[in-house]
Amino acid sequence: MTRARTSLVLAGLALAALLAAGCGSESTPPKPDAVAGDHGAGKELGSGPDGVAKPDGVAKPDGAKPDSGPAGKTLLVLYGGASTPVDVSKPTQFPLDGTTYSKLSDVVLLALPGKALAGLKVDDFEGSDGFKSSTKANCVGLIPLQGDKLASGYVHPTSLNMRWEDSLGFPSCMTVKGLAKIHLSDK
Repeated sequence: MTRARTSLVLAGLALAALLAAGCGSESTPPKPDAVAGDHGAGKELGSGPDGVAKPDGVAKPDGAKPDSGPAGKTLLVLYGGASTPVDVSKPTQFPLDGTTYSKLSDVVLLALPGKALAGLKVDDFEGSDGFKSSTKANCVGLIPLQGDKLASGYVHPTSLNMRWEDSLGFPSCMTVKGLAKIHLSDK
């Protein structure tokens, strides 16, 4: 009887260890660049042409070859009825206050190569939680934003949090957390 009881206890411990190992992904601590209240910045975006989300958040046609390195976070640039995913880590990174950012202008130009920013306007910035700059009273006079102002805006490549050059004096409604979409149109 003692041998059977010992085997049962060992089996129970082994099962508990397996269950504990499988639960690790649910209790992963947040990334260092994640900010509390960041409008869902940790969510992956993007889906393939078939509408199925790809694991790394980057839209890729079926049969596409893997990238040479890991893909970064993506956001969507919406223009002329098209929605183009852009890997925010692809443009040149700029250091600001000890952190690196991509310029919003560079992100847009990756989606719209050859397009002049001066001929565009930003109709809205949208967060992954659905927040839109245009819905806030402080931003009513700023949206639509002239496209050339995108050269003074930045997005963090992993948190997707926005920021602007201090000289613009933009209110907080223009600093979308977890930027998911940039809505553009012609002037």
